[in-house]
Amino acid sequence: MLAFGKKKMQPNTLAAVCLEGEGTAVAKIRRTTDLPPTLEFCDFHQSDDQEAGKAGLEKLVKQARLEHTLCISLIELADYSLLMVEAPDVQADEMRAAVRWRIKDLIDFSVDDAVIDVFEVPDTKTGRRDAMLYAVVAKAADVKKRIDLLQEAGLNLEVIDIPELALRNIAAMLPEDVGALLWYI
Repeated sequence: MLAFGKKKMQPNTLAAVCLEGEGTAVAKIRRTTDLPPTLEFCDFHQSDDQEAGKAGLEKLVKQARLEHTLCISLIELADYSLLMVEAPDVQADEMRAAVRWRIKDLIDFSVDDAVIDVFEVPDTKTGRRDAMLYAVVAKAADVKKRIDLLQEAGLNLEVIDIPELALRNIAAMLPEDVGALLWYI
């Protein structure tokens, strides 16, 4: 079967593009079987102006050759809330809708304008009673604006993540990780 209009992605590569107030950070890694990931590109384009930031992002996409690379991005800390709520007793496919009603009074904007995702808190007790979830809540307009900017720059956006989960994912790749995170001070 032919796939028209789809770009062929570079195998085993992933880019992270983080937009923040001072500019844009980009990192690109390549994974090779039986070897640690290799950092192929890492740069920061400083910009205080949104238009210059957009031009800088497009320049970084070309400079790092990200046109055929899957991309993740992080939402800024100020642009989302992380709420711990009791897990509703519903099917997995109904969880987001049920959590939406649980958090509606905990946010300072309409729940109808929110993008919500959930992830489980590791259960330290036996059974389902008192199971907890984290709800990540952001304004849908802010998330859409970020998606549009990244896609207009030529990126193949796969995921928008939060910093807490990105750090967990990085730590899980460390050789010291055996199901738990090790913190060094």
